[in-house]
Order: sequence, then C-alpha cells, then structure tokens
Amino acid sequence: MRVITWQSKTVTLAAITLAVMSLGAKGLGLVRDRLLAATFGAGDTLDIYYVGFRIPDLLFNLLALGAVSAGFLPVFTELYEKNKDEVWRMVGNFVSVLFFGLIFAAAVLWLLAPLLVPLIAPGFAPEKIARAVMVTRLLLFSPILLGVSSVLSSVVQHGGRFFSYAIAPMVYNVGIIAGIVFFTDRFSEKGIAFGVLAGACLHVAVQIPAVLRSGFRFVPHAWPLYDSVKEIIRLSLPRTANLVVNQLILTAMAAIASTVAAGSVAIFMLAENLKALPADMIGVSFAIAAFPAFTRAAIVSRENLSELLLRTLQRVLFLVMPASVLIYVLRAQMVRVLYGAGAFSWEDTRLTAAAAAAFAIGIVGFSVLPILIRGFFALKDTITPLLIAVVSAVVAIGGALGGVELLRGANIVSVVVKMLFRADGLAGSEIIAVPLTLSFAVMLQCVLLIIALGAAGALRVRRIGVSFARFLMAALASGASAWFALHLFGSSIQTDTLLRVFVHGMTGGIVGIGVYIFIALLFRFPELAGVFKNPFRRNS
Repeated sequence: MRVITWQSKTVTLAAITLAVMSLGAKGLGLVRDRLLAATFGAGDTLDIYYVGFRIPDLLFNLLALGAVSAGFLPVFTELYEKNKDEVWRMVGNFVSVLFFGLIFAAAVLWLLAPLLVPLIAPGFAPEKIARAVMVTRLLLFSPILLGVSSVLSSVVQHGGRFFSYAIAPMVYNVGIIAGIVFFTDRFSEKGIAFGVLAGACLHVAVQIPAVLRSGFRFVPHAWPLYDSVKEIIRLSLPRTANLVVNQLILTAMAAIASTVAAGSVAIFMLAENLKALPADMIGVSFAIAAFPAFTRAAIVSRENLSELLLRTLQRVLFLVMPASVLIYVLRAQMVRVLYGAGAFSWEDTRLTAAAAAAFAIGIVGFSVLPILIRGFFALKDTITPLLIAVVSAVVAIGGALGGVELLRGANIVSVVVKMLFRADGLAGSEIIAVPLTLSFAVMLQCVLLIIALGAAGALRVRRIGVSFARFLMAALASGASAWFALHLFGSSIQTDTLLRVFVHGMTGGIVGIGVYIFIALLFRFPELAGVFKNPFRRNS
C-alpha cells in the first residue's frame, strides 16, 4: 500500500518514475501485441479489433480526456490552495456529471454503431462490418470506466503520487492479455474486448488507495453545476475539440488503411504502437510529470514558465532523438523480435517494419507535442493548439489520401519511396504513405506550436533550435554507427532464430547508444547530467 501511495517531490524524479512504469506498461503492451500478431496475423480479426476502438476512443476524448487534461488540474490546483473542503465537493460534482454524460453518450453510440462503423472502415466487407459493430458495442463500456479513472489520475498527480497513476496502464494491459489468453479461442475478437473491459476495471481500482490517501472525499452531486465545474468545461471545450481532431485523424488514417488491403489497419496500428514506445515513455511521462509545475510557474510569470518549459523540452529531445534514428535503423530486427511469430508472416513483418520506419521520422514530434500543448494549457490558452491541430489534420488526411494513390501508381515517387523503406515488390505497400504523412504533419504541428509559444513569451525558440541541432548531429552519428555495426557483424551472427535476431539488433543498438553517450560526454551536453544526475533535488 505504501508503494502505491508513494509521493514524488521533483519533476525529474516523477518523470523517471513514470518512464520506468511506462516501460513496464509498454513491455506488457508488446507482450499483448505479440500475442495478437502470433494468434491472428495481420488480417481481418486484428483489423476488426483496431477499428472497434475508434468510436469508444472518440467518446473518451470527447467527454472525458479533454475536460480532465485541459481544465480539471489547473482549476483543482487553484481551488485546492483556497479551500480544501470545497475542492472535494467540486470533484464530486464533476465526476457525477461526467459519469452520467458518458453513460448517455455510450448508449446513443451503441444504437448508432451499425451506421457509423461503415464510415470508419469503408474497405470492409459486410460480414467484417457486422463483427466490427459487435466489438465496438462491447468496447463502449470502457470509456465510462476510464473517464472516472482519468479524474482520479489528476487528483493523484496533484499530490505527486505518480506511482499509482503510472501502474494503471500496466494492469490495463494485464486485463487485455488475460482476454487474449483465455477468451480468444472461444470468442475470437470479442474475447479481446472482454479483456479490455477487465483491464479498464483494474485501471480504476488500482488508483483508489492513492486517491483516498490524498484526502479525497466523494460527495456525489450532479446538479446544479458548481462555478468551478463550469470553468473546467469552458477551458476544456477547445482542448476537447483538439483531441477530437487528433482522434479524427487516427480514424481517417484507419479508414484510408482499410481501403489498401486486408491487414493494413493492423499493420498501421502495430507500427504505431512501436512508435509509441519512446513517445509515451519519454514525452508523455515528462509532460504529465511537469504539468503541475507548469501551472504553478505560469501563475508566477511567463519567464518562469519559459525556463521550465525549455529545460523539459531539452531533456526530452536529448532522449528521443537517438531513439528516433535507432528505430529507423533497427526497424526490421525490432519488428521480427516483437511480432514475428505464429500467424505473422514475413510479408507482414516487412510491411510493418516499413510503416515503423515512416513513423520513426516523426517520433521527435510525437514526443514533444504533449509538452508543448501543456505549455499552452498552463497559460489557460486552449484555442491556439486547436487551430494548429486543425492545420495538421488537413495536412495529414490530405497527404495520406494523395500519398496512397501516388504509391499505387507506377511512377518515380512510388519506386523511390518503396525502395527507401524496403517495401518494393510487396502487395499493399502503399500503406507506407499513411504513417509517413502523419509524421510530417505532427512535425509541422510542433514547429507551429513552438513559434506560437515564442511569440507569447513562454519559450526561447532560438535555444530550442540550437539544442535540436546538437542532438540531431549526435543522433545521426549514433544511427550511422548502429548501421555499420549491423553490417559488420551481420555475416558472423546468423538471423535464423528469434534469439539471434535479437542479438543482432541489440549489437547495433548498444553500439549506437554508446556512440551517442560518448558524444554527449565529449561535448559536455548538460542534458546528460540533467536527466541522470540527482533527480531528488527539488528544482530538477
């Protein structure tokens, strides 16, 4: 119990705690994905499973995540400092409204699912649509549970009790794994959905001890709305729209992928999960850990926020730049080790590796995006990120539509892109256009956000540019070293077994990471000490 309710005192220590626990959650997520790939391969069942998430995820982002991530924590923090008794009544009011709102919306979407799913997956056959509708309806229960859990998460974040927040995704994945192992033989994709619901229940339950330790007292009260709840809703509307835009992008990408070939949605999502390893473990962990500090710094002055935001971005860039390059270089080995088993064929492996390489180009953007957005939230500005997200959405969706058609044809661009990503000669290789345009769109989004923060006096743009250039040069040297090591040892390490593929990839990875650290030490990158030295110091 003490471990679950443990309290972190610094941003860096909190981020390290979140990153370590995120690594555990991602590790379980990889076990989940390997089981899915080995059991079903990149085919109809996995396509149905991933499409089934689109409407529930949209509901969660529309009604829960937007309000909690943008409005709840700043309002909760401000009210907590003024009146600790009143804050719990406000929380009870907010949770009651959120809970009943999610139930009502889920019921409406349950009825509309047969009309909505064909729009999300226009390339699916009627039988495949019917199965996707069933999975969607089952998964609509999960946003209700996760919505309540997201409020509990914000309460424990405010108190610095990040351990219980960080362990929740781990138990969520345990539930899904249990569904795959025990229910898929009998229920196929519905068995996975049962596991998702079990995981969502665990996601809520594991946070309850830390919430109670924070002094939480639940006073249910749905009406009338407190002024503080109205403020949360007001602040959340643009952020909710922002999240909905992001979900619509993913939904559009899945829809486009469904028109390519059977299994293309699964390939896109498996590659996206691989991209999420560094993006979530590093970028999201730092963003979550730093957000309470961002809100407090913004209250003092924009200069304080600028300094904290700059330091956080520098540390994240320092960590994700080599990850981006190394995933590009080692993509084939990573995909074979993580997914290459059972029904997952060699063609599936090659296509997923190509899609992972396309995502690798945007890993830096996916990692810093949540930090930049929270910088605006600390300023109580949710409009600017929304407008920029709309621009990014237009670029992503338009680029994916045009890119898929371009790669379908016999033209020089198609030949060059497929050759660069080693997908030439593969049926369905035009799927590469979807993650590739998404990566370019998110990088554009980050550039525009950085410029806007600089114009608002909340970020020193020039210093970010200098740091980016330093890390890029070191990361490229790291990637070149890893590539050279792969080819140097390739003749002596056979790759006919899982263990040998792992050793081959690990050799390149160790060389690449070693070179990056050597360059950081040689040129005395201050971020190296900032990340790994004295995380217990209060200003770290």
